[in-house]
Amino acid sequence: MTSATPSSGNRTSFNNTRDTVTNLGQNGISNFKRSGYRSGLSFNWDITPKDALTASVNFNHFGNNSNGFVNNYQTTYINNTAIDTNSINRSTSRFSDNSTDWSLAYKKTFKNKDQELDVLYNQSIGHNTNDYTQEQDYTNVTFPTSGSIGSNPGTDKETDISIDYTQPVNKDVTLETGAKATIENIDNSVTTQTLDNGVYVPNPFQTYSFTYSRKIYAYYLSGTFSLFHNFIDGKAGLRDEYTVSTSDFPNTTIPSYNILAPSFVLSHKIDKTQTIKVSYSYRLERPDYNSLNPFYNISDPHNISTGNPDLKPEYGHNFELGYNKSFSNGANIYVAGFYRYNTNDLQSFTTFYPNLKIGDSTYTNVSLSQRYNIGREVTEGVNLFGSLPAGKFTFRSNMFFADRITDNPGSPQVAGLAYRINLNTSYEFAKDLAAEFFINYRSSQRTIQGTNPAFLFYNFAVRKQIMHKKASIGLTAANPFNQYVNVNQTTYGPNFNQNSLREIPLRSFGISLMYKFGKLEFKKEREPQDNGNQDDTAPVTPATAPVGGGK
Repeated sequence: MTSATPSSGNRTSFNNTRDTVTNLGQNGISNFKRSGYRSGLSFNWDITPKDALTASVNFNHFGNNSNGFVNNYQTTYINNTAIDTNSINRSTSRFSDNSTDWSLAYKKTFKNKDQELDVLYNQSIGHNTNDYTQEQDYTNVTFPTSGSIGSNPGTDKETDISIDYTQPVNKDVTLETGAKATIENIDNSVTTQTLDNGVYVPNPFQTYSFTYSRKIYAYYLSGTFSLFHNFIDGKAGLRDEYTVSTSDFPNTTIPSYNILAPSFVLSHKIDKTQTIKVSYSYRLERPDYNSLNPFYNISDPHNISTGNPDLKPEYGHNFELGYNKSFSNGANIYVAGFYRYNTNDLQSFTTFYPNLKIGDSTYTNVSLSQRYNIGREVTEGVNLFGSLPAGKFTFRSNMFFADRITDNPGSPQVAGLAYRINLNTSYEFAKDLAAEFFINYRSSQRTIQGTNPAFLFYNFAVRKQIMHKKASIGLTAANPFNQYVNVNQTTYGPNFNQNSLREIPLRSFGISLMYKFGKLEFKKEREPQDNGNQDDTAPVTPATAPVGGGK
C-alpha cells in the first residue's frame, strides 16, 4: 500500500547568551509504502497417550519505505541581523525485517492429574535492513550540494531453551519449577558514502560494524495453593535471572547483573458470581534491537536518530487490586486499581546541537533523538473492562485511566493524566455471517520534554464462512471516513523548542481469505485412560502471569 504523507514542523534554538537565535521551518511530503505477511506450519505427533511432540515453523515479513522531499527555511538572527539559508532535501528511507521462527516442544503427562513435564527449544533468526539516501540543495546561497547514502544490514538471532515441571503435592498445593536459557546475538554493519564534488565516495569514518551478545539464565520456583478451606486461592513464586551482555562498540561497558523477581496472586471468591484479587509482580524490560543499534539515520540532516548500545534494563514493581462480577445474562465487569513504580526508565530523549560531528562530517542545526535510562516513573490509575450480550449484538469495552509522574535528576517533576478507551461491537446475522466494529482512542500524554499526540483509530469488518466452514472471506475498512490521522508533537529542551505535524494515511480497505487444510496427526491408538489416581475434587486456581515477568 502506497500513500502520500505530508509533514511540517518548526524549531527555534538559541545559544546560552541568546544573542544568536535560529528558526527552522520545514514542510514536505513523502510517499510511504508498507508491506507484510505472516505464514506458518505446525506438526503434532502423539507418540503415546502421555507423550506428545509438536514442531512449528513460521515465516514473517514486515517492511516500509518512503521517498520524498522537505523544504527547509532557516533564518539565523545574530545581534538582530537576519541571515536566511533555504534548501530542499530529497531523501529515501527503507526498513525491512524478514524472520524465521521455529520450535520443537515435548510434553509428558503422568497418571497423577496436573503432573506434567514440558521441554521447549525455540529459535528466531531475523534479517534486518535499514537504509537511507539524502541530498540537500541550497536555493538562495552558493553552498555546494551535500548528501550521503547509508546502509545497515544486520542479523538478530535468539535461541531459547526451557524445561518446566509441575508436581501436585495434594488437593490444595501444586508446585512448579523450571529453568530457561536465552542467547541473543546482534550482528550488523554500517557502510556510508558521502557526496564529494558531485560523486558519492565511501566514507571510512562513518563505516563500522557492531556486535552485541546477551545471555540470560533463569530459574523459578512457584506454588499454587488454597488456604482456609478454599477461602483464598493463590499463586506465589520467585524467579532468579542472571544476565551477561557484551558489545564491541567503542566506549560501551555493560555490567553483568543478577535479579530476584518475586510475584504473587491472591483471590477470594465472594460467591459464584463475584471474585476479588490482589497481585504483585516484579517486571524487567530489556532494550530491543532498534533501541540498541547505533546506526545513524541521516535521511533528514536536521533531525537525526540513532540507538544506544549502553542501555540497561528497566525495572518495575506492579501492584493491582481487582474485582470481577458476572451476571446471569452473560454480562461481565472487571474493575482494577493499579500502582506501578519503574526505575531506569527507558525513554526517548532529544538533544539539540548547533554543530554535531559524526565521523568526519559535521551537521548543523540538528536534533538528535535516542533512548536513555532516565529517572523514575510512577503510574497509578484504574482499568475497567465490561462485556454485554444483547440479542445478536455483543458489546465489549476496555478503559484505562492513569496519572503518570516522572522524576528525572536535574529536571522538574512531570505529571499528567493519560487515558485510553476502546469499544468493540459484533453482530451475528447468521451462524456463518458476522460483522464487527472497533474504535480505539488514546489521549495525549505529557513527557519529560513535551507532549506525545492523541490518536484515534476505528475499523469495520464483515466475515462470511463458506464451504461448510472450512473457508471464510472477509472485508475490512480502516478509518474509511478520514484519509489522514494528524499527529501533533511538541518537544523542548534547555536551548530549543519545536513542534511537528505528520498527517499519517491510515484509511485502507482490504480483503482476507482463509482456508483450513485440516489437522495431520501421526499417533498410536490411545490406551484406555487411567483415572485411578486422579483427584477430581482439586480446586480451580486463579490464572496468573508467569513468575517474574522477565523479557
